[in-house]
Amino acid sequence: MISGSGNTVSSNPSGTGTSLNYVGDHAYGYSGTVAVANSDITLLKWNMGPQYLVGTFQPLYMSDANVNDDYYFRIEMDGEIIASVIIDGARVYSPYEEFDIIIPAYARIQVIAKNNESNTNNVGAMITGRVYR
Repeated sequence: MISGSGNTVSSNPSGTGTSLNYVGDHAYGYSGTVAVANSDITLLKWNMGPQYLVGTFQPLYMSDANVNDDYYFRIEMDGEIIASVIIDGARVYSPYEEFDIIIPAYARIQVIAKNNESNTNNVGAMITGRVYR
């Protein structure tokens, strides 16, 4: 078990932003609302400390405008894509587009979103889980 706050170097006390935050043995990253168009935008980005995370990733489509837009979300670990998902427009989006993830110690993590269309809409991402040593 971990005691203390884990890797406080990349923690964000406000709760949203690009970093991973720690609460006891748990960690979360909430990007908040981010305007994304047809270029890569970083939603979350941090370096893991000496612990590993067992958790869940969930992409978020936060707009009902331009419902035909397709949003591509990807997770990169140490510069390599380890997972990706496409939300095929808000009309078919389910809040259960989530999947399980394990992030090892000292990994560099980046979650990126891109609209495959030309519009700009609000999206987000969150990773939640428990940290272990």
